[in-house]
Parts: sequence; structure tokens; C-alpha cells
Amino acid sequence: MVNVTFLVLGLALLLTVMIDALATTLAVRAGAGPLTQRLTASLWNLLLRLHRRDRPPSLLGVAGPALLMVTVLLWIGLLWAGWTLLFLSGDRGVIDSSTGAAANTAQVVYYVAFTIFTLGVGDFVPGGDGWRLLTAVATFSGLFLGHPHDHLPRVGGVRGGAAARPRAAGARAGVHGRDHCRAAGTVRRSARRSSNS
Repeated sequence: MVNVTFLVLGLALLLTVMIDALATTLAVRAGAGPLTQRLTASLWNLLLRLHRRDRPPSLLGVAGPALLMVTVLLWIGLLWAGWTLLFLSGDRGVIDSSTGAAANTAQVVYYVAFTIFTLGVGDFVPGGDGWRLLTAVATFSGLFLGHPHDHLPRVGGVRGGAAARPRAAGARAGVHGRDHCRAAGTVRRSARRSSNS
């Protein structure tokens, strides 16, 4: 028997996370998906309030990587929850490979984690052909979203790339606070002049 509530909720979560991830990572003009946009805007406003009140020196410096990690963790959590609900929607969506007994909720959560993060260890298996097909789709979605290291090199590229050079040059010159922006502009202008000559 199919649990329609779990089925609908699982599909809704999976559709939501896929739309949000695709809009965030692939859409050129949209900026971010609806969930990512709301989440990152709220967290950024919180970080700005904390920065203005307490002025922790490196709080805004880690905001970009922190927002990226929170976004990826949101996607992973929604992906995990969606697939878990989908596999729980059937009586025998996941079974114990040694006994053939239907998996309980904790075992389905475990199975989904192994499915979306790796290819599993074989102690639990899909309960039929339809569930095997869904397992393959879950594995593909996990390869797309479930591996944060695929998203994190972008942070290293930004921190170590051209965007970090003016800041580093300003820091070496002893420039702090608002003067940093002026120093960064000066470094960029001087870098352009030297590359044009």
C-alpha cells in the first residue's frame, strides 16, 4: 500500500530542491533559486547586524564561504528528506538484503544516505524493480547535489583569485576599514596600468 502523504511530500521536496539548485547554479540572470535567495538574504542581514553591533573583524570575511556551506547543507538535507519520504511511501521500498524484511524508518534513512552519498554497502536493497529505478535516480541526484566538495572549489578560487589580491595588498600596506576600498581601487588601477604598458 502506498502512503500518499509521504509520496506527495517527498516529491514536493525533491522538486523544490532541484529547481532551487538548478536556478542557483545554472541560471545566468536569475541569481539564485527561491530558497537559496531567501536563506542567504536572511543570513546576510543577520551577519550585517552582528557586524555593525559587535564589529568582529573577520565575520564578514567568512560570510561568503559560510553562506555557500549553508546553501549546500540545505540542499543535502532537503534531498535526503525527500528521498527518505519517497522510499517510506511504499510498504517494501527498502528491504534487508539478508532477511528480506521491510526496512524500518531508521534503516530507510540510512539506506537513502548511502544511496545519495555513495553507492551503498549492500545491507539494504530496493524492494522491487520500480524501487531499483528510483534508487538509480536518487544516486544521480546525490551525485549532482550530495557532494559538497564539488561546490567548494569555487570558494577557494574566489578567495585565492584576483578578488583577494587587492585586499591582501591593502593589508600589507597597513590599510584597514573604509580605507581598504580606496586601497583596493588603487591596486586595481595600478595593476591595469602595468598590464597596459
